[in-house]
Amino acid sequence: MQLLIRAACAVCVVIGCGAAWARPADSVVDASVTADAAQREFADEVARAGGPAADVVLTTLATAKLQPSILEAIARPAEATRSWAQYRPIFITERRIDAGVAFYREHRELIERIAREQ
Repeated sequence: MQLLIRAACAVCVVIGCGAAWARPADSVVDASVTADAAQREFADEVARAGGPAADVVLTTLATAKLQPSILEAIARPAEATRSWAQYRPIFITERRIDAGVAFYREHRELIERIAREQ
C-alpha cells in the first residue's frame, strides 16, 4: 500500500504541477465540491502518508483525463522481463537528459522552494 501511495503522490505532483502551469489562475477547479467520498478518502490518505495536501490530490484527480490506450497498455502482461541494463538505453537518452536539464533550469526556483518546504 505504501508503494501505491508513493506512486500516487508522484503522479499527483507531476500532473498537478503541469495542470497548474497550464491553466489560467481564474479557472482553478474547486475539486472539493466535485469529489466523491472515495476520492476524498484517497486524498486524505495520501496527505496523511506524507504526500501532497488533500486539496492538491483532489484538484489533480478533477483535472485528470481518462486515456483508454494507457489503461490497455498497463493491463497487458509484459512481453518480456528486462533488466535495468536493457531498459536504460531506451529511457536514458541524450534528448531526455537535455530536456530534463532544460526543465530544471526553467523551473529551478519552484523546485528549490518546494524542496525547502519539505
